[in-house]
Amino acid sequence: MKNCTSHAEVEALLRQYADLYDFAPVGYFTLARDGAIRQANLAGARLLGVEVGKLIKRRFGVFVSVESRPAFNAFL
Repeated sequence: MKNCTSHAEVEALLRQYADLYDFAPVGYFTLARDGAIRQANLAGARLLGVEVGKLIKRRFGVFVSVESRPAFNAFL
């Protein structure tokens, strides 16, 4: 079976995914293996009180309570 998805269709789907991620009513964070924030949505940035652009490459662990850091580090 031949794949008939056009470049324009793929771009439209990617925009739709980005909109769903960015404007979701809950906070989403995509983390690297070392806990650095690779991506965050608007609700997540609001929860942390930091602009999305200023979250990228920061360690998520700094936002985790001291008591919860061992569990978070084990998760990573």
